[in-house]
Amino acid sequence: MAIMSSNRLVLQRTVSWQRLASFDYDDIQAISWSPDGSLVALSILNEGFVLYDLERGMSNNTSSCDAEDCLVHTQKFNLPDNGTFRIDTLFWSQVGRPHAAWTLTNEEKDRSEEWKYRCDYLDRSSLFLPPSSYDYNGGSKDERKGSKNCRPGAKAPLSLLCAVTNTGELQLLIHGRYPIATLPHKNALRPTIICSSDLIHISILKQSNPASNPSSLDIYSIPAFDIHRYSLQTISALYSSIKCHLKAMQEGVPAVTSAWKNALRPLDMKMEGLSKILTNYGIPALNLGSVLNSHIILGRTWEHANALEQFWTGVQMNDQLLVRMQKSLHNALAGVETMARSNLLAPVRSLVISVQQLHGLDSELLPETLRLCRCTKILLFTTEYLVFQIVQNRLRIRDFVSWLRCASSAVKAQDTPPDSVQSENARKRRVPQSLVHRVADYFQQEDNIIFELGTSTEKIIGSRVSATLSEKCDFVQRSSDQLNPLNSLQTSLQDARGVPTLPSALSQAEATSVETFQQPRAYVRNTISQKEILLPLSVESCAIHSRIGVETLALESESILEGAFRPLTTSSDESFACSRQWTILAFPVHSDSDRQGIQLILFPLGIKKRDFVLSRCLSIPSQCTILDIGFYGDDGKSSLAAGKDTGTGKEGRQAMALIIKQDSQQSLWLINYDSVRFDVVPFSSSGEKIDLSKIVFNFTSSISIVPVKCGEDGEDSSVVNARTRVIDSVSEDESKFRLLLCGSRGVGGVLSSNAQNRSNFLALYDLEEDEDEEDTDDEEMVTI
Repeated sequence: MAIMSSNRLVLQRTVSWQRLASFDYDDIQAISWSPDGSLVALSILNEGFVLYDLERGMSNNTSSCDAEDCLVHTQKFNLPDNGTFRIDTLFWSQVGRPHAAWTLTNEEKDRSEEWKYRCDYLDRSSLFLPPSSYDYNGGSKDERKGSKNCRPGAKAPLSLLCAVTNTGELQLLIHGRYPIATLPHKNALRPTIICSSDLIHISILKQSNPASNPSSLDIYSIPAFDIHRYSLQTISALYSSIKCHLKAMQEGVPAVTSAWKNALRPLDMKMEGLSKILTNYGIPALNLGSVLNSHIILGRTWEHANALEQFWTGVQMNDQLLVRMQKSLHNALAGVETMARSNLLAPVRSLVISVQQLHGLDSELLPETLRLCRCTKILLFTTEYLVFQIVQNRLRIRDFVSWLRCASSAVKAQDTPPDSVQSENARKRRVPQSLVHRVADYFQQEDNIIFELGTSTEKIIGSRVSATLSEKCDFVQRSSDQLNPLNSLQTSLQDARGVPTLPSALSQAEATSVETFQQPRAYVRNTISQKEILLPLSVESCAIHSRIGVETLALESESILEGAFRPLTTSSDESFACSRQWTILAFPVHSDSDRQGIQLILFPLGIKKRDFVLSRCLSIPSQCTILDIGFYGDDGKSSLAAGKDTGTGKEGRQAMALIIKQDSQQSLWLINYDSVRFDVVPFSSSGEKIDLSKIVFNFTSSISIVPVKCGEDGEDSSVVNARTRVIDSVSEDESKFRLLLCGSRGVGGVLSSNAQNRSNFLALYDLEEDEDEEDTDDEEMVTI
């Protein structure tokens, strides 16, 4: 259970009330659980929302989790120029199985059959990668055990996170990560959102304030969620994967750059000392490589040999210090190579495979992916070039340091007897002539990019590592250069101007990925239709609910219709009771005699245009007041089940819940409205707006609601029975009550808040079992 205050969210177990985690923010606006119950989304004022994975945070078998370990995703939105940005409502829903009574088209059957075979080949990119410690979520595998649910896979059933903002937008995000659509809507105070079981229809109830304006119900139809469901699942999974790989590389570039410069720092300090000595002698020290090369060729005959002798015989060239530096350089550079392979090469290999899976997936949603494939291959080429440079320069630095020891000992042995210690040390540290030739070749390499961006050591040995990692230029190597070890790939993968730097190639890949994932958004946006329904009254207490219906009642077996909503009507035409999906609206109404009731309006949803609604008024006993309305129901999408599709596609127990105040006592009423017979109310629609505000609903023909105690059955079939439970309240007169229902879990709660003593009390009920007068184990009162 999530308990939210203005600056803290506390998650507690409902069985033991043990605290799982707490998250501190300045201003939490809304929360929503993912359909499988593993993620929780929090909206933050002027920011956006964040996702926390509780299973990831509790992977170390502890009783509670740390907020930093749970954070898996942060979603930012464009902030308005003036005022504040706020997400008023978060709602997360998941697609369910089609009901057995639905008449599926051949195209729908083919898509489902194709997916059964195609899904077996998805989410297996790691099987094609070389072994490495890289993990999709960053860090090593040992550090991230239990974090598999952090990134949704392509097999994960399509889920949709709906976020209503105060800027007049409805943001739709697949799996809570991939923004697939932005829909305009009129601002309202805390709107209510529901989705149909197939996610094709999204309904937003906007209760107006003040009461002089009519409330409205906006219904968005998005057929792409059904036609391209499996492609969108895959695209969303690959979006999260590609974004994660690019983020890993973004973090890896500065890490490798810092590690490389820190590894070379001891040798750089010695070369900077040489540069200062040459400057003191008035020798230009712009190219230390040419100076050292002159020492190899001319030796003591060079005109500036005295300056170099001061360097060779200085304290910084002590052989013990050089040996120690050589070992530290070997270990540090090996660590840099390991870091480059795990933080850069492994992510880019995974990135290329993910992009290849994206290519050719769906020509309607993704008409152009070749450019992204090319950019990622260029990024892979540049990363491999960087790793080659690191390995190559490890060997160059090894040769260079060995030559430094040899040259220093040779200079120190000059003018000493052959049997002296200095001469003996010079003989021991002598290097092969081939090594001297290699070092001389390093010194002769000249490149303006190296001199501009390289460290002192890199300028001497001709290293391009810092230049490849630099953001100050776009290309590290020109096409005319001969140092490229992958010339066979050069013409197809790199720009004609040369090898790009890693930040430049990474930036290009990121920009191309953003453009690529805009294509499905544009397609989905063009398929969306909207209907605005103006409601008869403007009330503060409204409730909406989604039900699974049937397309026809003429079926071979009555058992096929089980688990589906079949509304009874007063018309002899059975077509009025047939629709795949229904949206149900309930709000309180008053009669002329000031008697209160509940108006139920049923909206059929589907591909066919339906110009009617079903309506019926349910009246409550006199001297009863409705405090809150809600719907309880199992939608057939059990979040505890696992697999390609969750749930059975059949509805469970359904009921409408009311909080009723009679005299000084409050009670919870559960009403089964499936037996109610509804009137067919036709209407005329004009464009995208349906006006029900002028329709007169008949209160005189209402059906009475008769309260009965839980465990009892009503005798009169002409009325609707309501199972009642007494609500324990701390303060009868000043408490405000709110319904909290969870149909898939079979749990309902009544939250009573008292402004006088600033206390909140939550009464939890087991709605699946009838309550006995002598057994109150299914009720628990918690003080918040």
